[in-house]
Amino acid sequence: MESLKTSLDYWNRESQRITSLQEGGAATVSEADAAREQVNQFNGRLESALHKTKALEHQAESLKRRLGEMQTRLSYCSITSPFDGVVSERDADPGDQAAPGKTILTIQDQSRLRLAFDVPQQDVPKIQTGMSLSYAAPDGNIRKAAVNTLYPSLNNARMMRAEAVLDNDSDNSIVSGAYVRVSLTLARRENVVVVPSAAVVESPEADTYVFVVDNDKLKAIPVEIIGNQQDQTAVEGLDAGEQVVVSTFLGWSELSSGLAVEVRQ
Repeated sequence: MESLKTSLDYWNRESQRITSLQEGGAATVSEADAAREQVNQFNGRLESALHKTKALEHQAESLKRRLGEMQTRLSYCSITSPFDGVVSERDADPGDQAAPGKTILTIQDQSRLRLAFDVPQQDVPKIQTGMSLSYAAPDGNIRKAAVNTLYPSLNNARMMRAEAVLDNDSDNSIVSGAYVRVSLTLARRENVVVVPSAAVVESPEADTYVFVVDNDKLKAIPVEIIGNQQDQTAVEGLDAGEQVVVSTFLGWSELSSGLAVEVRQ
């Protein structure tokens, strides 16, 4: 295009020069006509080039639009997760018909997991967000976390759901859906009596008591449960050092105060 413009400018100047020479008798009519013919030829070639350029520009725009359409259609063939994670479930197979709202894959971000546990109704006033808790990982290590969510209502079992976020970045040792043992300290009491949880008996009237051995006879001691930790229960109403019954082949309902027993070491 630039070459044609340069040639056209040259022949315009040349045509003007030869025309001036012709008028002065220094050039012939045929030479002036030849110069003008060159101007007309380059004018025509430049106009043709301009038309071709516009046609190519229109074609390029059309191709760009078509490329955009094809890229959009191609994007429908790719599934991009909104976050990094691993595929935990595949709900579709190659060749299945996709549809809006149909689940194809389930992605899990296992670097941060939500630990959910239930708190008994009587302990709800003692728990609050930010409290520290410990949990046993599958590898046996005890790790720490903090309560970050408390549900505002109780479920059908009169339990309140609480949640904590676990940092699982280190080794991904905990997988989604796993059960872990959670320990949460709601209160601290010093110098309390702790007995095996199996020794605490609940009567039909919902009273709690412990059978102790006193002078080779059973004695039912009413107790108040202070707290539980694993297989141990802290109680009030019992003196330290007393012997307690932890199991009976007769059944708890067959035991009563005054029943003679033999203690075997």
